[in-house]
Amino acid sequence: MRNKKKERHGHITYTNKNIPVIHFLKLSKNLSKISNRYYEVNEKLTLIGVTGTNGKSTVTHIIAQWNYLLNQRIGIMGSLGNGTYNDLKPSKNTTDSPINIQKFLKKMLINNIKTIAMEISSHGIAQHRVSDLNFSIAILTNITSDHLDYHKTVENYVKAKWTFFSKNNINTFIINIDNNIGKLWTKRLSKKRTIVVSINKNFNYSLFKRWIHAYHIIYNTNHTYIYFKSSWGKGLLKSQLIGNFNVTNLLLALVALLDLGFSLSSLINVCEHITAVPGRMQFLKVPNKPNIIIDYAHNEDAFKNVLQTVREICHYNIWCVFGCGGNRDKFKRSLMGKISEEIANKIILTNDNPRNENPKEIIKDITQKIQNKKNIHIILDRKQAIKFAIRNANINDYIVVLGKGHERYQIIKNKTYYFSDYEIIKKLLEKKYDTNIFLSSMSYHKRLLF
Repeated sequence: MRNKKKERHGHITYTNKNIPVIHFLKLSKNLSKISNRYYEVNEKLTLIGVTGTNGKSTVTHIIAQWNYLLNQRIGIMGSLGNGTYNDLKPSKNTTDSPINIQKFLKKMLINNIKTIAMEISSHGIAQHRVSDLNFSIAILTNITSDHLDYHKTVENYVKAKWTFFSKNNINTFIINIDNNIGKLWTKRLSKKRTIVVSINKNFNYSLFKRWIHAYHIIYNTNHTYIYFKSSWGKGLLKSQLIGNFNVTNLLLALVALLDLGFSLSSLINVCEHITAVPGRMQFLKVPNKPNIIIDYAHNEDAFKNVLQTVREICHYNIWCVFGCGGNRDKFKRSLMGKISEEIANKIILTNDNPRNENPKEIIKDITQKIQNKKNIHIILDRKQAIKFAIRNANINDYIVVLGKGHERYQIIKNKTYYFSDYEIIKKLLEKKYDTNIFLSSMSYHKRLLF
């Protein structure tokens, strides 16, 4: 029968070369289910899904590093790439298409890797990319406003995140309850299946069955010391990571591995060897040059967290180098500008990925709520902006380069150029500069924009 063959979900037609074409109603909504049935790997794997506005990459990579340090192999899927620790292939999206996800899971299974830590984006949830996957663990890092260019409202954005927890088949929920949304969701989720994480001094562990609480945190130049209590026991974590948000990220990863059966003592013993994730509070320092931190922060909450963390360890000037992406949420631009003025001492505005927007208009949006515009340097060429900061900052100053993090490209109009903050900074730190600075050039850039 070559015309039409009726099926439960649609029908089949044939091309003139006798190739079957399956017509499927609401294909995108059902593609995860179709892919799952074709590859048949989900039930054979342990999936850890990490979602939230900030911290997804950090948590998945901390989990991967901890496994690696304990001689265990684990797969990773997310914005930093897909693969295994130290062997990642570039990914186009934070959460890939349903078919590519299943294809990757099949590849991991063939290579005898049966645990996967996966970033789950709001786009991925809304577009049903993970709707038919079963997760052993789902982790919520935090939720603040983001991606409003896509979701339109904060309510829609939060609803998308909640869909992952309420609709997917999940064994264990791990929730950061220092976030208001997380606190609310613990009331909706099964208490038996929920683990809560907190660094809040007022945390009341008697309200929960399984929990972990960092009750004392000490920062020094090289390490963070985290004293914690938990339903597994108490201990001290020594970490190279800095910032309260990274303490939370570390604890989220810790309890995920405890839930999978790792011993608390083994995890504590290797914790100090976990390093910063590329482009996430990544610290660069060479003798006689300023301190530099690279971070992916590109919304107001992440922006504030990073700058406040740097302010706690920096007793001199903070130089904040950043821009905002074009053709994306415009509302957050002025908020990021305001935060940079409140915390940083020097502000250098530059291009991020302007895409098809006029870079000058993006800068104007950023500066709307900045009171003292005389404190701003505007250098649209991102490499020159970073160079200017390095040449003019003092040795004890901190330069914080925000927005692109791990990215190795820059999108200007319809073209994508190779660009890496990390590689540029590394080369600039190795150079010896004279004392000449380009203040006249800076003034010229200002005149173009104000």
